[in-house]
Amino acid sequence: MPVHCETVRYSMGLNHNNWLAISLTFVLAGLFFVLISGGAEAADYKHEVSIEPTSQSGEPEETLTYIITIENKGEKDDTYYLGMISTIPTGWSMYILPASISISDDSSGTVTLYVGIGNRTTALGDVTKQFSAYCNSTNSNNNHTVSGSTTVKKVFGNSLSTSTAQITVDPNNVATFSIVITNDKGNKADTVAFSQSSSGTDAWSFALPGQETIEPDASKTISFSVTPDVEAIAGLKSLNFIATSSEETDGDTPVSTITVTVKVSQLPALQIDKVGSSSSDVEAGKRVYYSFEVTNKGNAVDTFNMAVDTSSLPEGWDASLDQDKISNLGVDESINLTDVLVVKAPSDAAAESETSIVVTISSDYNSSVTSTYTSRTTVLQNYEPKLSIVGLDTMSAKPEEQVNFTIMIANDGNGEDDILLSLIGGNSSWGQLGDSAFTLLAGTNDTTTLRVTPPKDTEAKNGYILIVRATSEDGETTSSRNIFVNVQQIFEVSVQVSGDSSKKGDPGDELSYQILVKNKGNGDDTVALTIEGEKANWGSIVDEVELTSGESTTVNLTVNIDDDAIVGDNDIIVRGASEDNPGVNDTGTVKVSVNKQFKVDVVVSSMNGDPGSTITYAVRVQNEGTGDDTFSVSIDDYPEGWSVDPVSFQVEDIPAGGEEIINLSVSIRSGEDNKAFTINLTASSDEARKENPPKYVNKTVNIITIVNQEYWIVVSGPSDSVTATVGTPVSIDIKVTNKGTGDDVVTMTTEAPDGWTSVNFDDPYVSVSEDEDKTDEEDSYETVSLTVTVPENTEKGDWALTVFGVSDCDACATGDKSQSNTTLTIKVELDRGLEISADVIEISKLPGDVANFTIDIKNTGDGADTIIVSIQGDDLDWASLNRTQVPLNKEQTGSVTVSVALPVYDLNNLTNQERTALQGNNYAITIKGKSAGDLTGTTATVDLTTAIGQIYGVKLEVIGDSSITAYPSTEIDEEERTEKFTFKLINTGNKQDSITDNIIATTYPDEWTVEIYQSSTCSSSFSGSIGAGQSKYLYLCAVPDQDSDVGNYTILTEFSPNGGTEPAETLSVVLEVASPKRELVATAIDVSQEIYPEYEGSSSQNSVKFKVKLDNTGSNIDKYIPEVETTLEDDWSVTFWQDSGKTQQWSASGVSIDDGELDYLMCLRYF
Repeated sequence: MPVHCETVRYSMGLNHNNWLAISLTFVLAGLFFVLISGGAEAADYKHEVSIEPTSQSGEPEETLTYIITIENKGEKDDTYYLGMISTIPTGWSMYILPASISISDDSSGTVTLYVGIGNRTTALGDVTKQFSAYCNSTNSNNNHTVSGSTTVKKVFGNSLSTSTAQITVDPNNVATFSIVITNDKGNKADTVAFSQSSSGTDAWSFALPGQETIEPDASKTISFSVTPDVEAIAGLKSLNFIATSSEETDGDTPVSTITVTVKVSQLPALQIDKVGSSSSDVEAGKRVYYSFEVTNKGNAVDTFNMAVDTSSLPEGWDASLDQDKISNLGVDESINLTDVLVVKAPSDAAAESETSIVVTISSDYNSSVTSTYTSRTTVLQNYEPKLSIVGLDTMSAKPEEQVNFTIMIANDGNGEDDILLSLIGGNSSWGQLGDSAFTLLAGTNDTTTLRVTPPKDTEAKNGYILIVRATSEDGETTSSRNIFVNVQQIFEVSVQVSGDSSKKGDPGDELSYQILVKNKGNGDDTVALTIEGEKANWGSIVDEVELTSGESTTVNLTVNIDDDAIVGDNDIIVRGASEDNPGVNDTGTVKVSVNKQFKVDVVVSSMNGDPGSTITYAVRVQNEGTGDDTFSVSIDDYPEGWSVDPVSFQVEDIPAGGEEIINLSVSIRSGEDNKAFTINLTASSDEARKENPPKYVNKTVNIITIVNQEYWIVVSGPSDSVTATVGTPVSIDIKVTNKGTGDDVVTMTTEAPDGWTSVNFDDPYVSVSEDEDKTDEEDSYETVSLTVTVPENTEKGDWALTVFGVSDCDACATGDKSQSNTTLTIKVELDRGLEISADVIEISKLPGDVANFTIDIKNTGDGADTIIVSIQGDDLDWASLNRTQVPLNKEQTGSVTVSVALPVYDLNNLTNQERTALQGNNYAITIKGKSAGDLTGTTATVDLTTAIGQIYGVKLEVIGDSSITAYPSTEIDEEERTEKFTFKLINTGNKQDSITDNIIATTYPDEWTVEIYQSSTCSSSFSGSIGAGQSKYLYLCAVPDQDSDVGNYTILTEFSPNGGTEPAETLSVVLEVASPKRELVATAIDVSQEIYPEYEGSSSQNSVKFKVKLDNTGSNIDKYIPEVETTLEDDWSVTFWQDSGKTQQWSASGVSIDDGELDYLMCLRYF
């Protein structure tokens, strides 16, 4: 039999309030079946229903939930349908989710009843709504109902408005605002109280309305009056008008506020107060200053303009203000304008003249508001006597000679004056005034005569001053004028000998005379002194003396009698003359008497001679007396064994100043010592002994004879060779022996190999004394030290060094015995050595930096050397030298720079060995120095360490998607709502590090759980520890709550190295919360089937199977329940299976299909 149009419905079990139904129609054609009837026992179905709570209260637009519990009390599983029985109030909503529920026997299940309260218009306060719901069994008529109620809570709230938000008013006047209050937020009549709040209005008065009761959505207009106080400051003042409900909503009292503005009008006013006197006296041509105080008496900051009224100002007067504006003067603020008004009287103003000045001060806000200040100024009398000279003010006169001056007296003041004249000062007694009292009108004058006579003996000088003083009638005002008198000079000089004017002396003697010089004129004078006479050249005196009037002084005349002067008297004249008037002079005369003199001198030179020889001396006898003389000469005290000829003799009649030469023979004893010998010779004046009393004049001289010396020396050194090291001084003793007859000074020199410049004696001149003991065999000798320093670069071996000695005489350098030499053998040895060191042997550097060490190398060997420098232990070639060879002289130090360049710690560009090294603590190398002169053994080393510092860094990347879409509203379990982002964290630092993670900036709600884990199962929190260059996979697990709003949520994380102290790397991911998309595509694989039913056939024989493919194209996992939508005949049945083998029946509660997955529904039809 054919069967047509049966619809199967699939309902999705959703956790929200809309259902999705999909219809599947099977068209069965050409089918015949046999209807098999059979009986079945009635099943035992029964259930009980309850609701919790049975009543609740809620505010308008709030949704309340009630839990309905269904208990299956029957013996079989059952499915129940639920719905509302009662009428839903207008504006309200009531529904049950889910609308059907399958419950196993002896089990219970729950559904939720949602009651959405209407808005405040459809849900008035204190109103209770009753409701009923049914629960029907699909397998029996066992149906039940439950009831509950919802009571609407009272809510309150108002709004305020006004058409006039600002009113302008004068102080002490009323401003009234009309304010409309509307009950637009409450669901119940509201009783409202009114208040205001404002600042700076303590002195203001307010009129507030009383309480008002307003029905919902009703409005009332009320009045609010404000009166600023009489001293209210101008400007805008904001006032808050407040409406407060009498009842609370959710524990808070609703308050509405509106702000209105009162603009207080500005009323300018000012006050002027004088400071000091407003009346002053002033001198003609001078200024006087006036001060006053301005106070702002208005109710606002104001600027005031000031002006001087000059319309009635007398001619020549001047009045001005130092400032013409006072800016921004505060209320009741005062400003003291010191010396602001300046009044100047004209220079020709008459005494006692007077003027008044008016200053007007006006408000800048309202120029009609003004105030004035008036000053009165009176001109004082100006006393101003003035003196002048008619004609010359300077005249010349001799003492007691009169000169006349004409004096003019003028009154330059501004009124009549009685003027008295007087003479003042030290010379006032020289003068006499003709008239001394004058009465003069302003601007008039008169004259008088002043007679001046310098007193006798007045010192000649220019510029004697007489002062004429004029005194006004006030007794205080004076004027003075100087006149000048030049007193002419009178010249007169006196020269006299003071004390003994006649003295005696021998030739060559010095005599002294005192000369008194006096200036007898009336002025300062310079007296020039000269010496006159035949013997004027014997005398000396000062050239001039400066003397004041009447002053005298004594000068010394020195007379040196010429050595050749003859016996007799000589006059010397001293003349003194005025330098300014040479015709005025005077003289004084002294007498010099020369005595007779006896004097002898003997001149003889020393000579050298050999032992046994005779020397002839030329003896010169000189007469240095003042007349002819005869001299007796005698020889005594000459060495033993010597002979002198003659021993005594006489030299006769030698004139004064003459001489005579006598030959004297001296014979030296053979074998005489080498030294100087002295012979005494005495010459005596015979004429002097004839004087009465006798005079003894003689002269004794020493005749020196030097016996010549024999020079003979021997120079010797060590017999063996001398060992020396290059650069190291060696001392050699040289023996110098004196075999001569006297002490000797031997000059030492050397002849050294080329380039040997450091060969020195400690003293190149060796003093060797004569051997005093001729009997012993040992000659006298001295030892001198010779220091030899072998120069650098000298080859090893024997070197010859010759030492020379020469005695101290002119011909010694060519003599046989007076010179000697010896040759030394210097055996040169060499030794190599070096030292290497560094002040700093360890430097800390970060990867990418360069550590620079300074190495000091010292040549400690005997000679110059080149040090070869190399690096050892530099396995990675990170070290370098600025030079590899260092040439050094002995004991010289040179430096080498060692650079250790640590590569940048870049994991992509480092070898494993480099990475391992940079992850270590130190990089150590050794610097080796080797002598180029001894390549086999002389070396030194120093160890250098570069401590590798730790650098910090992280690298972050998202593995997979950085944006995930989630549908939390459909997912009940937290595990289902968990979304996971995978991060790869790399420690780009070179050491083990502790990295701090933190979620620093998010937009997700506080109800979310967001954590970072080490495990993909969102467990095991990240410890932060990570090795150098290592990476870890981390998992950001976000669990949004089911009520999350739709939108994009950015989660920003940071990872900071070094325990969070280093700059962090950030990474952001986006979790999109989306509305769930519910879609199912059902495709009938078997659209039609044929069947031939058998009479009383089995179910397998009388059944047909249809296969339907279900494709969940929605956004998330969903549960699907197939339902038969069309009505079937009573003897037909439909069963749903999950597999074609009918081993797994489709669950009555639905089968879950993940988004994007397929499942198959097997529909079997039984006849």
